[in-house]
Amino acid sequence: DRDVYSITVHAQDLDTQDQTYALVATGCFGGVANTLDTSKDVYKHDNSRSRQFWTLVGCIAGLVVVGLFLLCAPAVCCRRHKRKRKALKH
Repeated sequence: DRDVYSITVHAQDLDTQDQTYALVATGCFGGVANTLDTSKDVYKHDNSRSRQFWTLVGCIAGLVVVGLFLLCAPAVCCRRHKRKRKALKH
C-alpha cells in the first residue's frame, strides 16, 4: 500500500504561454498516512452555484419586467386611443 506514482506533464499546443490546467488522479488516497494538502481544493472555493442562482434570478426578473410591459403597453395605448376619439367627438 505504500505505492508511489510520479506523473510528468509535457505541455504542447497551448493557447498562451501561461495556460492553467487540471490534473485528476483517482484512487484510494485516504487513511491515516494521507499527507495531501486539500486546503487549496478548487471545490472549496467554487462559487458557480451562487453565480448560477443569481443569473437565474436576474433572468426571471427580466422576464417579469418584459412581461409586465407587454401586458400593460396595449392597455395604455387603448386608453389613449379612446381618449383621443372621445375628444374628437366633442
